[in-house]
Amino acid sequence: MKSRLAACLALLTLTAAFLIAPIIPARGQDASAPPPAFAVAQRLQTEAQAAANYAQALDAKDLGNANIQRDIAHRRALQATLKYREVVGSAAYGRGPWGAEALFQEAQVQHQFLHDDNGAIQSLQTLHNNYHGVAFPSAPLAAATLTRLETAVDQANRTTPPGSYLYKIIDFFVQLFGGQKFSYSYALAILAISVLVRLALTPLSNKQFASMREMQKLQPYVKEIQAKYKNDKETQMRKTQELYKEHNVNMFGGCGPMLVQLPILIGLYRMIVLYQYQFVHGKFFWVGSALSAQFPQVFAPNLGQQDVLLLVLYTASMYVTQKLTVTPSIDPAQAEQQRQMAVMMPLFSGFLFYQWHLPSAFVLYYLVFNILSTAQQKYYMKQHHADIHGEPDVDKDADDTGGGPRRKPLLPTEPASGGAAKDLPRANGAANGSGGRRALPGRDVPLAQAKNQTPADGVKSNGATPAAKGVIAPRKVHPKKKRR
Repeated sequence: MKSRLAACLALLTLTAAFLIAPIIPARGQDASAPPPAFAVAQRLQTEAQAAANYAQALDAKDLGNANIQRDIAHRRALQATLKYREVVGSAAYGRGPWGAEALFQEAQVQHQFLHDDNGAIQSLQTLHNNYHGVAFPSAPLAAATLTRLETAVDQANRTTPPGSYLYKIIDFFVQLFGGQKFSYSYALAILAISVLVRLALTPLSNKQFASMREMQKLQPYVKEIQAKYKNDKETQMRKTQELYKEHNVNMFGGCGPMLVQLPILIGLYRMIVLYQYQFVHGKFFWVGSALSAQFPQVFAPNLGQQDVLLLVLYTASMYVTQKLTVTPSIDPAQAEQQRQMAVMMPLFSGFLFYQWHLPSAFVLYYLVFNILSTAQQKYYMKQHHADIHGEPDVDKDADDTGGGPRRKPLLPTEPASGGAAKDLPRANGAANGSGGRRALPGRDVPLAQAKNQTPADGVKSNGATPAAKGVIAPRKVHPKKKRR
């Protein structure tokens, strides 16, 4: 267990190092001539502008050729963007004035020709955060362009339905906690929304946890079936399905609540993305602190931009949630696959969030949501700890004799060799044919009684898995002997 935990921590550490490296302060370059890739990008941008102007002139005369020219402008713009990114990523020019200018020109191309204002804002935010103190020709224009684009996109998100409805919901909570007058009001709004959503999803989550609990209770008996029919996969699957069916356990019972939650989670994602340009006024502990000014590639200057530390914490919380929500399997191969998925899924999710440059406000929401989900599941499992570890279910109604509560049998039964099924006693007071499953000897016994008693004929348990779980297994009966 300790070795697996150490391996997981090592993977998380390597992922964090990959995300934050290299953290190198921006430095100027002495070269006065532009790099070759920058010159090629400038030429492609000029060609895109010429094609766009020609298309505009042809609109009234020849619409077909106008569309062709627009397509040419679009392709030249994409090529120019790739060349600008080549300059930004180069070791010789990427951290100096030419890298900053290339990043600004990339934003211009995205805005003018590709009509991707969100991408342009992202490029300008990266320019603002990573090139402090670097003088480049378009520095005054870059700050003004960033403010203008953020204001225009935020206004569109505020007024254009149906996104405007989601925008107004989160804006209500922000104003409730003080609005722009209090920089922590944005983080408090996220916390309040997380708590309310978690409370609203509690009934669905409890159904999911209950399904997991029932699956865990039947795992020892699934192992018995696997051992008995290890060379017959078809019979093994059929017997397992019969076991689940007899105990009213749905193998996919936990999937329904998860699918119902997806539209809510997608709506919350859209809500935060639509509001991200208002989150530039928000702070949260290290987000927006002096550390963000010193290490802008790691710590976000505000909740509207990406924060690497929050991503690492989110990945760790998702790993814990995965370990708790996945039903443990007795099959070694399946158990090993589950362990690998519990590590790979959080890392993959964190990597995608990093590549998508999601605002730290969204990552903060998911971090709080995961913490609340984990706490809720721990509480639920603690309340049902006895059931999970082998305590038989007990019906609230008294049995037919009035002698106390009825016990629910734990396993489906099969007729013994040489005996008819109708000769076996029935559980739940169903011996008179009123229904219920046939009871297995030694199985339908309370946990406390099973621990303190031995069978009447002195035969001990055969060491099967249910006995190790606190429930006495059925005695081995010779085929020629009549079963009691």
